[in-house]
Amino acid sequence: MASFDGNAIAPYSPSDITIYLLRHSSIARQILRGVPIRVVAVMHDTSVAMIEKNYSTLLADHSDAITRAALIELA
Repeated sequence: MASFDGNAIAPYSPSDITIYLLRHSSIARQILRGVPIRVVAVMHDTSVAMIEKNYSTLLADHSDAITRAALIELA
């Protein structure tokens, strides 16, 4: 079993960490970093439709920041 620094995973305990939780956090991190949803879907063996269904709130909450990162900065 992998070991976790208790402070790094607070407020969870090591017994709370599941493969599903790791998969979920991986998908969320990739979406927030602007990885194309199709790539995220392929890497996690799911579909774009399922990601959009399950993570639409996350996408909507951060869409402004993701979009701004792709814009040209005019000084």
